[in-house]
Amino acid sequence: MGIETPKIERYEAKNDVLEREVIEKVENYPHLDLQEKVELLLVLGEFKKANEQDFESDEWYDSQPEKNVALEKIESYEKLLEEIGLVFEKKKETMKSRRAYKEDNYEYVRNIERVQYIFAKKKEDIEKYKRAGQEESDELFGEVYGFPQTAVKAFNQPNGLIKYNELPENIRNDEAYAFYTFELSRENFQQEFETVKKWAEFIKRNSPKIYKEYLEERRGVQGR
Repeated sequence: MGIETPKIERYEAKNDVLEREVIEKVENYPHLDLQEKVELLLVLGEFKKANEQDFESDEWYDSQPEKNVALEKIESYEKLLEEIGLVFEKKKETMKSRRAYKEDNYEYVRNIERVQYIFAKKKEDIEKYKRAGQEESDELFGEVYGFPQTAVKAFNQPNGLIKYNELPENIRNDEAYAFYTFELSRENFQQEFETVKKWAEFIKRNSPKIYKEYLEERRGVQGR
């Protein structure tokens, strides 16, 4: 009796080729970095059901007037989402800086405003994203983010994940490796990497510009 190959379930794209006008709006939008543009395209292509985008203000001390995320940035981002056909929910909050600075005696006395968007093609996928956060569910987040189920299941298993420096050269030398943004399982990394390759192929087909620039950027990241 042969060894059964595990079934790798993934969220397949329905929109293999996006409208050129939509692509250009994403390419030309000034307030997102390349990784954020890639994530936006993967939701548009329905490889991922939903994702989030955060914008943060400059920091201010408790004794100073509060600072806000630029209104122009918020308005332009919401316009972008609407024009490319995505729905969203917005949450604004003021929180303490995540960094404790030496000049502040390592006390958390600075504040920051964060405006967070959850975006998707369908309202029900926004609700699923929120439920994943409320339940702290790796399984639900994995489904929303389009990760293979085997990778999600291995996430909390002892020695279940393979380290990047243990991956074979044929994977690490593949251009698609730049789009590898989730942990691969030790047992099924070869099959799971097919999901990464599909993401890369989709970005390359729809936006050679973002694809090329993203590859160049990722090659400079230590440990890649």
